[in-house]
Amino acid sequence: MAQHSLKVFTLVTPSHERLLSDWFLRTLPSDCHPIVHRVDAPPVEYGTGQWHRVVAYKFDVLEQAFASEPVDSVFVMSDVDVRFYSPFAADIPRRLEGRDVLFQNNRPGASHRYNHLCTGFMIIRCCERARSFFTRARTILLEADHPLTGDQGSCIAALEEDPERIRYALLPDTYWTPDRASRHWQPGQPLAPPAGIVLHHANKTIGVANKIAQLNEAERLVYSGRCSMSTTS
Repeated sequence: MAQHSLKVFTLVTPSHERLLSDWFLRTLPSDCHPIVHRVDAPPVEYGTGQWHRVVAYKFDVLEQAFASEPVDSVFVMSDVDVRFYSPFAADIPRRLEGRDVLFQNNRPGASHRYNHLCTGFMIIRCCERARSFFTRARTILLEADHPLTGDQGSCIAALEEDPERIRYALLPDTYWTPDRASRHWQPGQPLAPPAGIVLHHANKTIGVANKIAQLNEAERLVYSGRCSMSTTS
């Protein structure tokens, strides 16, 4: 890919601006171009109040990407609680070949067929299959109208309705999101970033302060060489 050619779309609310500036934008590889969409929404905790209404804006950003990007081009949709460690644009063509979407692996070994999907960082082909899939997920989210039905849950539900709706695959664990099953990470608890880490999505914890604590701890482990062995490539 040509330098600065990979567009990385993201959505940020005022409460998450620090994550955007101090982590996401500061570490984004030079061969990526950020497209930042800001939503003036009040702070809301995960799974409470109107949280599902706020995350629904992610689907609006996706629709704008599908409408503006060339057919069969590739773009990324990422949350802002991400810290990048190495370039990844050149890695995309081989991983996306024959696929419409690449998801992070949320729970390696999960027994439920789709519970491993994480929508915090997605590599997407601009095609009608992917566009239709995310349109359906948005509808599911808004029809459910429940704070615990987020973008991830609605994408899982869309796949449960029709497993052939998209061609998808999982990114390797070097595109890392902590695996803590149903538990929420708290500062002081262990983390195990993989060797050769590409990025860290500060997931499985609640609140900006905890996300920053997790990002800091993972960065400390990475730069001290205390990473676990990577199991997928």
